[in-house]
Amino acid sequence: MARIEVHKKQVNVIEMNAGGGDPVIMLHGLLTNLSLYYFIIAPAIAREHHVVLYDLRSHGLSERSTEGYTLELLSGDLLALMETLRIPRAHLVGYSYGGSIALYTALTHPDKVGRLALIEAPSFKEESLHDLARGTRYSLADTMGEYTDSTGIAVSQAKAQQVEEQHRFLTKDGLLLAAVQQGQSFTDTNPLEGLQAQTLLLYGAQSGLLETGRSFAQRIPHSKLHLAEGDHNLPVQQGDFVARELEGFLQVDQNNASERGSL
Repeated sequence: MARIEVHKKQVNVIEMNAGGGDPVIMLHGLLTNLSLYYFIIAPAIAREHHVVLYDLRSHGLSERSTEGYTLELLSGDLLALMETLRIPRAHLVGYSYGGSIALYTALTHPDKVGRLALIEAPSFKEESLHDLARGTRYSLADTMGEYTDSTGIAVSQAKAQQVEEQHRFLTKDGLLLAAVQQGQSFTDTNPLEGLQAQTLLLYGAQSGLLETGRSFAQRIPHSKLHLAEGDHNLPVQQGDFVARELEGFLQVDQNNASERGSL
Protein backbone atom coordinates (compact mmCIF):
# COMPACT_ATOMS: atom_id res chain seq x y z
CA MET A 1 0.00 0.00 0.00
CA ALA A 2 1.30 3.42 -0.94
CA ARG A 3 0.25 7.05 -0.97
CA ILE A 4 0.83 8.79 -4.30
CA GLU A 5 0.27 12.46 -5.04
CA VAL A 6 -2.22 13.08 -7.83
CA HIS A 7 -3.30 16.65 -8.61
CA LYS A 8 -1.86 17.76 -5.26
CA LYS A 9 -3.96 15.21 -3.35
CA GLN A 10 -2.80 11.98 -1.70
CA VAL A 11 -4.23 8.85 -3.32
CA ASN A 12 -4.20 5.41 -1.71
CA VAL A 13 -2.80 2.82 -4.15
CA ILE A 14 -2.09 -0.92 -4.03
CA GLU A 15 -0.10 -2.71 -6.74
CA MET A 16 -0.08 -6.48 -7.19
CA ASN A 17 2.49 -8.36 -9.30
CA ALA A 18 4.16 -5.14 -10.45
CA GLY A 19 6.50 -7.14 -12.67
CA GLY A 20 3.67 -9.06 -14.29
CA GLY A 21 1.97 -8.82 -17.66
CA ASP A 22 -0.24 -6.10 -19.11
CA PRO A 23 -1.35 -3.59 -16.45
CA VAL A 24 -4.97 -3.77 -15.30
CA ILE A 25 -6.41 -0.86 -13.34
CA MET A 26 -9.58 -1.47 -11.31
CA LEU A 27 -11.95 1.34 -10.35
CA HIS A 28 -14.57 0.98 -7.60
CA GLY A 29 -17.92 2.76 -7.32
CA LEU A 30 -19.43 5.41 -5.07
CA LEU A 31 -19.38 4.90 -1.30
CA THR A 32 -17.02 1.93 -1.52
CA ASN A 33 -13.24 1.54 -1.92
CA LEU A 34 -10.52 -0.66 -3.41
CA SER A 35 -11.38 -3.50 -1.02
CA LEU A 36 -14.19 -4.36 -3.47
CA TYR A 37 -11.54 -6.12 -5.59
CA TYR A 38 -8.79 -6.78 -3.07
CA PHE A 39 -9.74 -10.19 -1.62
CA ILE A 40 -11.02 -12.26 -4.55
CA ILE A 41 -11.01 -10.52 -7.92
CA ALA A 42 -7.66 -8.71 -7.93
CA PRO A 43 -5.53 -11.65 -6.69
CA ALA A 44 -6.96 -13.84 -9.47
CA ILE A 45 -6.09 -11.30 -12.16
CA ALA A 46 -2.68 -10.62 -10.59
CA ARG A 47 -1.58 -14.18 -11.34
CA GLU A 48 -0.87 -12.99 -14.89
CA HIS A 49 -1.14 -9.21 -14.80
CA HIS A 50 0.19 -6.14 -13.06
CA VAL A 51 -2.90 -5.04 -11.11
CA VAL A 52 -3.41 -1.52 -9.77
CA LEU A 53 -6.13 -0.71 -7.24
CA TYR A 54 -6.75 2.77 -5.87
CA ASP A 55 -9.30 4.67 -3.82
CA LEU A 56 -11.09 7.38 -5.78
CA ARG A 57 -10.82 10.92 -4.47
CA SER A 58 -12.68 11.34 -1.15
CA HIS A 59 -13.05 7.55 -0.83
CA GLY A 60 -11.26 4.99 1.32
CA LEU A 61 -7.86 6.23 2.44
CA SER A 62 -7.45 8.77 -0.35
CA GLU A 63 -7.44 12.45 0.54
CA ARG A 64 -10.72 14.30 0.40
CA SER A 65 -11.45 16.82 -2.30
CA THR A 66 -13.96 19.65 -2.60
CA GLU A 67 -13.51 20.08 -6.35
CA GLY A 68 -16.24 17.69 -7.40
CA TYR A 69 -16.71 14.26 -8.92
CA THR A 70 -17.41 14.72 -12.61
CA LEU A 71 -16.28 12.03 -15.04
CA GLU A 72 -13.80 14.50 -16.49
CA LEU A 73 -12.16 15.15 -13.11
CA LEU A 74 -12.05 11.51 -12.05
CA SER A 75 -10.77 10.40 -15.45
CA GLY A 76 -8.10 13.07 -15.10
CA ASP A 77 -7.10 11.54 -11.76
CA LEU A 78 -6.83 8.13 -13.44
CA LEU A 79 -4.65 9.44 -16.27
CA ALA A 80 -2.41 11.33 -13.84
CA LEU A 81 -2.02 8.20 -11.72
CA MET A 82 -1.04 6.22 -14.82
CA GLU A 83 1.56 8.84 -15.67
CA THR A 84 2.98 8.77 -12.14
CA LEU A 85 3.19 4.96 -12.21
CA ARG A 86 4.69 5.11 -15.73
CA ILE A 87 1.86 3.11 -17.26
CA PRO A 88 1.35 4.37 -20.82
CA ARG A 89 -1.64 2.12 -21.52
CA ALA A 90 -3.77 -0.22 -19.42
CA HIS A 91 -6.80 -2.46 -19.43
CA LEU A 92 -9.57 -0.89 -17.32
CA VAL A 93 -12.07 -2.63 -15.05
CA GLY A 94 -14.77 -0.43 -13.57
CA TYR A 95 -17.70 -1.14 -11.25
CA SER A 96 -20.78 1.10 -11.13
CA TYR A 97 -19.59 4.75 -11.17
CA GLY A 98 -16.06 3.41 -11.65
CA GLY A 99 -17.32 1.79 -14.84
CA SER A 100 -18.55 5.18 -16.01
CA ILE A 101 -15.11 6.67 -15.37
CA ALA A 102 -13.48 3.83 -17.30
CA LEU A 103 -15.95 4.23 -20.20
CA TYR A 104 -15.37 7.99 -20.30
CA THR A 105 -11.61 7.46 -20.39
CA ALA A 106 -11.85 4.88 -23.18
CA LEU A 107 -13.93 7.28 -25.27
CA THR A 108 -11.87 10.39 -24.66
CA HIS A 109 -8.38 8.82 -24.51
CA PRO A 110 -8.55 5.62 -26.59
CA ASP A 111 -4.76 5.52 -26.86
CA LYS A 112 -4.55 4.96 -23.08
CA VAL A 113 -6.95 2.03 -22.88
CA GLY A 114 -6.49 -1.57 -24.00
CA ARG A 115 -9.51 -3.68 -23.09
CA LEU A 116 -12.48 -2.43 -21.11
CA ALA A 117 -14.61 -4.33 -18.57
CA LEU A 118 -17.74 -2.62 -17.24
CA ILE A 119 -19.41 -4.19 -14.20
CA GLU A 120 -22.90 -2.83 -13.48
CA ALA A 121 -22.06 0.53 -15.06
CA PRO A 122 -25.05 2.94 -15.03
CA SER A 123 -26.54 5.02 -17.82
CA PHE A 124 -27.14 7.88 -15.32
CA LYS A 125 -30.88 7.80 -16.00
CA GLU A 126 -31.58 5.59 -12.99
CA GLU A 127 -33.64 7.43 -10.39
CA SER A 128 -31.87 5.62 -7.54
CA LEU A 129 -28.56 7.16 -8.64
CA HIS A 130 -30.09 10.64 -8.66
CA ASP A 131 -31.69 10.05 -5.24
CA LEU A 132 -28.34 9.00 -3.79
CA ALA A 133 -26.64 12.05 -5.33
CA ARG A 134 -29.25 14.38 -3.85
CA GLY A 135 -28.07 13.36 -0.41
CA THR A 136 -31.29 12.26 1.28
CA ARG A 137 -30.99 10.15 4.42
CA TYR A 138 -33.76 7.90 3.13
CA SER A 139 -31.89 7.01 -0.05
CA LEU A 140 -28.73 6.21 1.91
CA ALA A 141 -30.51 4.05 4.50
CA ASP A 142 -32.41 2.34 1.71
CA THR A 143 -29.18 1.63 -0.16
CA MET A 144 -27.49 0.10 2.89
CA GLY A 145 -30.58 -1.96 3.66
CA GLU A 146 -30.70 -3.27 0.11
CA TYR A 147 -27.00 -4.13 0.33
CA THR A 148 -27.58 -6.29 3.40
CA ASP A 149 -30.62 -7.96 1.84
CA SER A 150 -28.82 -8.80 -1.42
CA THR A 151 -25.42 -9.88 -0.03
CA GLY A 152 -26.32 -11.25 3.40
CA ILE A 153 -23.59 -9.04 4.85
CA ALA A 154 -24.74 -6.94 7.78
CA VAL A 155 -23.51 -3.35 7.89
CA SER A 156 -22.12 -2.60 11.34
CA GLN A 157 -23.09 0.57 13.14
CA ALA A 158 -19.53 1.87 12.83
CA LYS A 159 -19.49 1.17 9.08
CA ALA A 160 -22.93 2.74 8.63
CA GLN A 161 -21.74 5.89 10.39
CA GLN A 162 -18.62 5.96 8.21
CA VAL A 163 -20.67 5.61 5.02
CA GLU A 164 -23.17 8.24 6.17
CA GLU A 165 -20.40 10.72 6.96
CA GLN A 166 -18.75 10.08 3.58
CA HIS A 167 -22.12 10.45 1.85
CA ARG A 168 -22.63 13.84 3.50
CA PHE A 169 -19.23 14.97 2.27
CA LEU A 170 -19.76 13.74 -1.30
CA THR A 171 -23.17 15.39 -1.60
CA LYS A 172 -22.07 18.66 0.00
CA ASP A 173 -22.91 21.72 -2.11
CA GLY A 174 -24.60 19.50 -4.71
CA LEU A 175 -21.30 18.47 -6.28
CA LEU A 176 -22.20 14.80 -6.68
CA LEU A 177 -25.64 15.60 -8.10
CA ALA A 178 -24.03 17.94 -10.63
CA ALA A 179 -21.61 15.18 -11.60
CA VAL A 180 -24.42 12.66 -12.10
CA GLN A 181 -26.38 15.13 -14.23
CA GLN A 182 -23.31 15.82 -16.39
CA GLY A 183 -22.73 12.08 -16.66
CA GLN A 184 -26.22 11.58 -18.08
CA SER A 185 -25.57 14.28 -20.66
CA PHE A 186 -22.33 12.58 -21.65
CA THR A 187 -23.80 9.11 -22.15
CA ASP A 188 -26.81 10.56 -23.99
CA THR A 189 -24.82 12.64 -26.46
CA ASN A 190 -21.66 10.61 -27.08
CA PRO A 191 -21.80 7.89 -29.74
CA LEU A 192 -20.73 4.67 -28.04
CA GLU A 193 -20.59 3.21 -31.54
CA GLY A 194 -17.19 4.89 -31.84
CA LEU A 195 -15.69 3.06 -28.87
CA GLN A 196 -12.58 1.23 -30.04
CA ALA A 197 -11.89 -1.00 -27.04
CA GLN A 198 -12.97 -4.62 -26.86
CA THR A 199 -15.56 -4.47 -24.07
CA LEU A 200 -16.87 -6.99 -21.54
CA LEU A 201 -20.20 -6.14 -19.88
CA LEU A 202 -20.99 -7.94 -16.61
CA TYR A 203 -24.45 -7.43 -15.08
CA GLY A 204 -26.66 -9.15 -12.56
CA ALA A 205 -29.69 -10.97 -13.94
CA GLN A 206 -31.80 -9.35 -11.20
CA SER A 207 -30.13 -5.93 -11.43
CA GLY A 208 -32.06 -2.72 -11.90
CA LEU A 209 -29.37 -1.81 -14.44
CA LEU A 210 -29.88 -4.87 -16.64
CA GLU A 211 -31.57 -2.84 -19.39
CA THR A 212 -28.59 -0.48 -19.33
CA GLY A 213 -26.29 -3.46 -19.89
CA ARG A 214 -28.40 -4.61 -22.81
CA SER A 215 -28.42 -1.11 -24.27
CA PHE A 216 -24.63 -0.88 -23.97
CA ALA A 217 -24.32 -4.28 -25.67
CA GLN A 218 -26.30 -2.93 -28.63
CA ARG A 219 -24.48 0.41 -28.81
CA ILE A 220 -20.88 -0.71 -28.21
CA PRO A 221 -19.60 -2.48 -31.33
CA HIS A 222 -16.95 -4.81 -29.85
CA SER A 223 -18.83 -5.90 -26.74
CA LYS A 224 -20.15 -9.03 -25.06
CA LEU A 225 -22.78 -9.06 -22.32
CA HIS A 226 -22.49 -11.80 -19.69
CA LEU A 227 -25.02 -12.24 -16.87
CA ALA A 228 -24.90 -13.95 -13.49
CA GLU A 229 -27.41 -14.47 -10.70
CA GLY A 230 -27.33 -11.31 -8.63
CA ASP A 231 -28.08 -7.61 -8.63
CA HIS A 232 -26.05 -4.40 -8.49
CA ASN A 233 -23.79 -5.92 -5.82
CA LEU A 234 -22.49 -8.48 -8.31
CA PRO A 235 -18.76 -8.24 -7.37
CA VAL A 236 -19.65 -9.10 -3.76
CA GLN A 237 -22.25 -11.75 -4.60
CA GLN A 238 -20.36 -13.38 -7.45
CA GLY A 239 -16.68 -12.53 -6.92
CA ASP A 240 -15.46 -15.85 -8.34
CA PHE A 241 -17.64 -15.44 -11.43
CA VAL A 242 -16.37 -11.89 -12.03
CA ALA A 243 -12.77 -13.05 -11.59
CA ARG A 244 -13.19 -15.94 -14.06
CA GLU A 245 -14.85 -13.72 -16.65
CA LEU A 246 -12.10 -11.12 -16.36
CA GLU A 247 -9.35 -13.75 -16.52
CA GLY A 248 -10.69 -15.16 -19.78
CA PHE A 249 -11.34 -11.74 -21.27
CA LEU A 250 -7.89 -10.39 -20.42
CA GLN A 251 -6.01 -13.61 -21.17
CA VAL A 252 -6.87 -13.26 -24.87
CA ASP A 253 -5.13 -9.91 -24.98
CA GLN A 254 -2.27 -11.20 -22.83
CA ASN A 255 -1.61 -13.89 -25.44
CA ASN A 256 -1.73 -11.29 -28.19
CA ALA A 257 0.65 -9.07 -26.22
CA SER A 258 3.22 -11.86 -26.01
CA GLU A 259 3.11 -12.10 -29.80
CA ARG A 260 3.46 -8.40 -30.48
CA GLY A 261 5.82 -7.61 -27.59
CA SER A 262 3.75 -5.12 -25.55
CA LEU A 263 0.29 -3.84 -24.75
